[in-house]
Amino acid sequence: MSRLKVIPVLAVALARRGYLLVLAATICWATSGTFIKIIRQNYDLSAWTLAFWRDLLTFLIFFAITASLGREKLRVAWGDLPSLAAMGAISIGIFHVLWNTAVAMIPVAVATVLNYTAPVFVVLFAWMLWREKPNRTQAIALTLAFAGCVLVTGAYNVADKTQDWLGLLIGLSTGITYGTFSIFGKAALKRYDSWTVLTYAFGFAALTVFILQPSAPLQLFASPLGAWLWVITLVLISTVTGFSFYTSGLKHLSVGSASITATIEPVMATGFAFFLLGEVIGLLQILGGLLVIAAVALLSAR
Repeated sequence: MSRLKVIPVLAVALARRGYLLVLAATICWATSGTFIKIIRQNYDLSAWTLAFWRDLLTFLIFFAITASLGREKLRVAWGDLPSLAAMGAISIGIFHVLWNTAVAMIPVAVATVLNYTAPVFVVLFAWMLWREKPNRTQAIALTLAFAGCVLVTGAYNVADKTQDWLGLLIGLSTGITYGTFSIFGKAALKRYDSWTVLTYAFGFAALTVFILQPSAPLQLFASPLGAWLWVITLVLISTVTGFSFYTSGLKHLSVGSASITATIEPVMATGFAFFLLGEVIGLLQILGGLLVIAAVALLSAR
């Protein structure tokens, strides 16, 4: 086989590997809501406690990974610290507190779909902050996402008193806070390795949660061994392994392709919630979720 024929075959093989890695990352991330719901229901850990330990343990692991790549990977310019601190505080720390609260109040599948509105909010942020008016594709995506959220949340039936409107609002706020990740990290992700950015972000996230709720670490110390095992499982599978697979997958795929592949997360999350928690959502909510996924896929493709 000639050298020219080997190159396309190798490219296809690497692309397939990239898709498999991103798919594995998505499966890991999809376990997050179910694991958190199990932890909060069985061990009554607060949203703040769970967020603190998840962020702190993840920071320590990412710090070790980044340091192993070379000490220079841990160096960042002083001028980049404010944006990294904002990313850690809002996009991860506060986001995790809200996420932990949302999945305890509403179905995991619904919370996951609402969290997936993050790219939509990025478009809105760009419009408000930098006057980047949405183009035709983005306008269609925004419309699809809005319609999807209406169906997922049941907002079309305002008179329904069984709806947990506070839980739905908190779920939507996870999309807003997580959407700021790319806003704050836009410059840093161009200058530094992704491991460096994640290390600083999770470090600032843990620090933020501790400052806002100093008693957060204490609750886990009074919990049984089972709580510790579930928290470690959440950190290792849903966070560290997920990000590791995704970062590795990005070496073989474009960000757009990886993002589109990751849109199956709500589907995976629905499956985990059904088999482990027995949660079932209605047909209109499923349709709404598909509309949100379609909106994210449109934005990612662009």
